[in-house]
Amino acid sequence: MHEHRDRFEVALMCEILNVSRQGYYAWRRRRDRGPSPREVRRAELTAKIRVAHEQSRRTYGSPRVTVELKAAGERTCVNTVAKYMRAERIRVTPRRRFVPRTTDPDHPHPIAANVLDRSFAAAAPDRKWAADVTYVPTTCGPAPRPRSRGRAGWGRPGGRGPRRSSARGTCGPRTTGCPGPA
Repeated sequence: MHEHRDRFEVALMCEILNVSRQGYYAWRRRRDRGPSPREVRRAELTAKIRVAHEQSRRTYGSPRVTVELKAAGERTCVNTVAKYMRAERIRVTPRRRFVPRTTDPDHPHPIAANVLDRSFAAAAPDRKWAADVTYVPTTCGPAPRPRSRGRAGWGRPGGRGPRRSSARGTCGPRTTGCPGPA
């Protein structure tokens, strides 16, 4: 309508397009004036909400994002943050539970021989050993840590019990600076 107002009367175009004249002129005033202070504030706050949400790796909902914004000196409330997050479709990405995948029959590594063949009774002590794999939570994801009931270099010098060891270099329990997957 705005582009054709020189060729046709505004009243005629409004009648044909089923738009009120007041609505057309109100739209024109808003367009010429630019964004209102409320729209500017909403755009700024939405940008800050996006940044806080991304910094949390998309794990913070509106209550935590509000705390982050208030810590940065922003004046807002949980309801406003929730409303803006809903409007912009900013949602929490739930973290998936870790389920260890221990039985992959198609791996390229050689399969160890089954020397016990389910015969667990031993003729004498220290003849048969059993082991387990436990997953240790680390900063770069769960890492397998072999555990056994002794032997194979898992004890500390002086015999004061097993020491913690990590199969992934510096990536131990709750450490930072992980070099990534080995």
